[in-house]
Order: sequence, then structure tokens, then C-alpha cells
Amino acid sequence: MLEIPNWKEIPPFEFYLTPLQNAFDQLQKELKDMHDLGPLRVSYYVERNKEMTNRIMDLVKEYNTVAWLCGDEIKRDQFKFIYDMHERIYSCALKDFYLEPKNNRTIF
Repeated sequence: MLEIPNWKEIPPFEFYLTPLQNAFDQLQKELKDMHDLGPLRVSYYVERNKEMTNRIMDLVKEYNTVAWLCGDEIKRDQFKFIYDMHERIYSCALKDFYLEPKNNRTIF
């Protein structure tokens, strides 16, 4: 997912891919720190290594969210279209109707 071109310039992609990038970086740092501490400090059983297990679970959670929203080209196109549509409505005179739950039926 992180190989999507220019994802940092597209707001909806940046919002969801940044936490994925951060989770990956944290897991990578945890693994590097384990390596630097030496073989006697590494917990070989993943279940016993709580820090690494938590980092893996965070990464998987973020990945599942990103895969669901922009896992392939069609999903990315639809996600970007929905974001652009909502941004246009929010930026125009319909903003008050859009933000008010009783009135936003007018927009739909």
C-alpha cells in the first residue's frame, strides 16, 4: 500500500497511510533494537515478546484498514471520488445543510 505514488499529497490516503507507515517504522525499530541488544536479549517465542507482539498487532490493524479502503486501484479511485465529492459539498453554499443532520437529506 505504501508504494501508492504521491500518497502523501492526497489527503484521504495520507490520513490512513501515515499510521500504517508509523506502525511499520515502530515494528522495524523494535526488531532492530532486539538485534542490537544481542541474541540473549531476544525473545524467540513471539507470544512471550509482548512489545513485538503489540507492534505486529498494531501493524496488522492499520494494514487491514488501509487494505479495505484502498487495497486496489478501483478502491483507491472510489475512495478518492467520495472524498472529493464530500470536499466539494463542504466547500460550497450547501455546507450548512451538509453539517446539520436534519437538513442533510436535501443533499442526498
